[in-house]
Amino acid sequence: MVRAQQHRAQQHRPPQHPVEPTGAEVRRARMERDAVLAAVADGEDALRMRAAGEGLDAAEMALLEELDALDAQLYEQRRSA
Repeated sequence: MVRAQQHRAQQHRPPQHPVEPTGAEVRRARMERDAVLAAVADGEDALRMRAAGEGLDAAEMALLEELDALDAQLYEQRRSA
């Protein structure tokens, strides 16, 4: 019975307010984001070089089109920020 009461008490806790990230956490997250974007850009560059040289199959061309669409979205977001 005590466990049931504890379980009910845990279920009815007021919601916790989100904790603001520290400056170090924000910097670390930005560094991770930048590393991912750099890796994507490197992969995109390699794919474009291959496209110019030997051509790409349909799936690879679709990937490049998606990357172009994402680039356009990022450009708009950065411009409006």
